[in-house]
Amino acid sequence: MVEFLDQLKKISFDYATRSGISIPPFELEGIVSNKEKILDEAKKKEDKINENFSQGFYNEEERKQKKIAV
Repeated sequence: MVEFLDQLKKISFDYATRSGISIPPFELEGIVSNKEKILDEAKKKEDKINENFSQGFYNEEERKQKKIAV
C-alpha cells in the first residue's frame, strides 16, 4: 500500500508539473475558510440548472456541461 501511495504521489507531481498547475498555500486557506459558502453557492447553481433543464431550456448534454462548469 505504501509503495502504491508513493507511486501515486510521484505521478501526481509529474502531471501537475507538466500542466503548470500550482496551488499556493495561501489560496488553500481561503478555500477552506469559505468551504460552506462555496458549496452552498454551487448547490444553488446546480438547482437552477436542473430547473432550467426540466423546463426544456437545456438538453441533457448542455445540462451535463453546465454542471461540470459549476
